[in-house]
Amino acid sequence: MTTEAEAVADLVRTNNRPHIHQVTSGLVGIRTNHDESGTLFQDEALGAGPARPKGVVLVNDADSFARAVTQRTLSDVTPVLYADESTMDLVAVLNDDHGDEPGWRDYRVVLKLRPTPEWERWTSREGLHSQQTFAEHVEDSVDDFQDPSQADMLSLAQTFTASTTGRFKAGSNLSNGARQLTFEEEVQAEGGTDGTVTIPRSMRLGLRPFYGAVARDENGEWRQTRFAVEALFKFTIREGTLKIGYKLVQPDEIRRAAYKNLVEQVSEQLALSALSAPAPDVRHAPPLTIGT
Repeated sequence: MTTEAEAVADLVRTNNRPHIHQVTSGLVGIRTNHDESGTLFQDEALGAGPARPKGVVLVNDADSFARAVTQRTLSDVTPVLYADESTMDLVAVLNDDHGDEPGWRDYRVVLKLRPTPEWERWTSREGLHSQQTFAEHVEDSVDDFQDPSQADMLSLAQTFTASTTGRFKAGSNLSNGARQLTFEEEVQAEGGTDGTVTIPRSMRLGLRPFYGAVARDENGEWRQTRFAVEALFKFTIREGTLKIGYKLVQPDEIRRAAYKNLVEQVSEQLALSALSAPAPDVRHAPPLTIGT
């Protein structure tokens, strides 16, 4: 893409005597000799630097967002925060309208949430899977378990792996709500015998919905943390073959709660109240042309 400065240089190269005219404050026109046509440029295209700050700064956590806004706040304009819960974006417009003073709205700091690997792993693998696939998932995610314990979940995964050649039968519900499956080994290994696998009703996980997710600690301070997420066990047995998996309970609500915490944290850091709305569109100057 050709920049304004390159376009000016091209005009100079193609015509030895371009005429430069001041059109309005901040705008100049360059008219060539051969056809009297012209092009408009901002004064800054011919100068050493931009006439005013503009552009978008993308950040990924609350602390970076607050620092970026503080560093870039204009001397005579208060930033306006827009928190759009539908997209979970947080935008600070640094040159927004104020009273009867309009702004270009093209100078912004935008926070884009990045999901963590564990959040993507658990949300992408919901549903029923083979014993082996589920066991591998448990082993990959062992650090995420709060209840049952990590040791119990590893034991469960190893039981599934050991019984991949067996046939499962539906068992009974235990008094604590857990379900018990019975499997019969078709090929004995090390004197294997019939056994049982106890599957709890649900798992409690500790997950970060996105990097920088925070909650208040016992002292009321914001701390990065994992959020408790419940996952319900699901399984089917068809012709002795077990399919097992899980379903997360309201993961979108948990992510939304973490987002609201982040907005509150930023509002406190900047001493600004966020508007619950999408950020307004950038204003653009109408196109101008130079006649003959």
